Amino acid sequence: MRRATGVDFTHYRQTTILRRIQRRMVVHKIDKLEDYAKFLQSKPPETKALYQDMLINVTSFFRGPRVFEALKATVFPAIQRNLARERGIRVWTPGCASGEETYSVAMALLEFLGDRASQTPIQFFGTDVSESSVARARNGVYPENIQVDVSAERLRRFFNKAEGGYRVSKTIRDMCIFAQHNVLNDPPFSRMDLICCRNLLIYLEPVLQGKVISVFHYALRPSGFLVLGSSEGLGGTTGLFAVEDRTHKIFSKKAGATHQAVAFSLNSQAERREYGPMPMPARHPDANWNYAEAQKEFDRRLLTQYTPATVFVNEDMEIIHTRGNVNRYLKLAPGKPSLSLLKMAREGLLVELRNAIAKAKKENVVVGKRNLQVKNGNGDGAAATHSTRLVNIDVIPVSLSSVKELYFMVIFQEAPQEPSRETAVRRTRATEETGAASRRTAKLEEELAATKEYLQSVIETQEATNEELQSANEEILSSNEELQSTNEEMETAKEELQSANEELTTVNDELRNRNVEITQINNDLINLLSSIDIAVIMIGSDLTIRRFTPKAQKFLGLIPGDLGRPLSNINPSIEIADLQEMVQQVVSDFRTHERELTDRMGVHYQFKILPYRTMENKIDGAVITIVDIAPDKPGIEPKSSN
Repeated sequence: MRRATGVDFTHYRQTTILRRIQRRMVVHKIDKLEDYAKFLQSKPPETKALYQDMLINVTSFFRGPRVFEALKATVFPAIQRNLARERGIRVWTPGCASGEETYSVAMALLEFLGDRASQTPIQFFGTDVSESSVARARNGVYPENIQVDVSAERLRRFFNKAEGGYRVSKTIRDMCIFAQHNVLNDPPFSRMDLICCRNLLIYLEPVLQGKVISVFHYALRPSGFLVLGSSEGLGGTTGLFAVEDRTHKIFSKKAGATHQAVAFSLNSQAERREYGPMPMPARHPDANWNYAEAQKEFDRRLLTQYTPATVFVNEDMEIIHTRGNVNRYLKLAPGKPSLSLLKMAREGLLVELRNAIAKAKKENVVVGKRNLQVKNGNGDGAAATHSTRLVNIDVIPVSLSSVKELYFMVIFQEAPQEPSRETAVRRTRATEETGAASRRTAKLEEELAATKEYLQSVIETQEATNEELQSANEEILSSNEELQSTNEEMETAKEELQSANEELTTVNDELRNRNVEITQINNDLINLLSSIDIAVIMIGSDLTIRRFTPKAQKFLGLIPGDLGRPLSNINPSIEIADLQEMVQQVVSDFRTHERELTDRMGVHYQFKILPYRTMENKIDGAVITIVDIAPDKPGIEPKSSN
């Protein structure tokens, strides 16, 4: 399949692939998979048929009407607010099949924009791996049964009547660009405001689902939206998108999130690597010195050596970027690597840092903490001493106009040292303290130590509780994944059944048309037999009467009830010797038999028996004709001819 079509089905959902293969095996009455594999290799057309069966092109106009209402209520207003004058609206529908989904989104957006649509540049991109589906989408012609899904108002506004159905109006077709495209391997479109990809991920295994979600994150603008199918989700890539509408599976892009590296190959399918990061070629430095490069290097060294240690984090406390030497304040925690600021904070910073960020997030103000005692350690691997140092931190909330997510800039600085003279004076005063003050200090220190021990026990209990909750959460997530997988299986089976139902509907329509044609031919035959003035009797291969003309009733004494009776039971009014034997002879020899007959009144007739031939040129009975002969016409000798 991969060699013949260029599409790799390795990580497609295995149950779906097996069902489609078994369907083709039933069509060709093949029981064993090995036999079908040999049949597939020997019959190239069957490879194409199986490929088309794998691509379950089940779609319709405005599938899930509430989703389009949610787009009008949530997504389209946000896109319009973020719309810049110098650019238009760009929408991508991967896996568009025959184009109904793309056209539906286009109609919904035009309905939302109203009169403003003519002033806004709009582009819709519909892609699919099936070339035949893309060709049908470009044509934009659909059968009359779309009236079930498209309202009369939309039919009047967005469609034109065509032969055998409706065609999408030229205005919308000019906005839509359809192309053959494999979302797993081909370079994606970019700078999209909306990606509507419903019921594509259900056919993929998790490894491909994660890759596709990363591709969509790459293709969207910072304020872009993603719409998935009712039984689809983000899986393990939840950090790339924020949930906007959980019911209708609408997500918004997190601008600061980091997605996995995605390989966009321009080579042929056979040369593409397995899924994963593509090695990037090393950039060779330019031999010619220029001022811009020197300025960049100057700024880089200045920021590295003289800028306060600063980290840039998102709402989830994940570190996005750092400046300066942050090793004195942050360290990599043991275990699974994490960029969580709170997990990397050195001892003495955690509590106050968490409180400062929480306050800055709640009140949206700059929060500062002074003279925090932090244990020494420079992150270079040397053993930390038991001495401490004083640190100041400032948490500054940062709002970006293009995204709704809130970010924070955390600045770490060493607290200024007190003058040595003042320190000496304080030490002198301390030595002059009375014994009562010393005892009071010792008591306070004991209380402080007890409080610290109690606080440490509370922290340990809290950490144990958090671990239990984390474990329970992981179990719930695992169960949710299993339910999601089951739901995807059911959705896939539903679409396969819908595809089979559409095929049965097509076959039923063909049979109905065939019945109409047969009825028309039967009516023509009845009228023909009843209108000719010749005695004609049609005999079956079992020598039973099939049809006869009214004139034949006169010669053979037939009545309508004689249809289906054996020829031997008929008593004709004209004496015809060896009638049954002559018919049998014509059926067996394929030769026409002809002779002259005379009735009791002395009238002469030409009697002829011809073979009854089917469209396949097979003999299936005989045809007897009896024609009046004029009295002055010379007699005809009995004869046999081909």
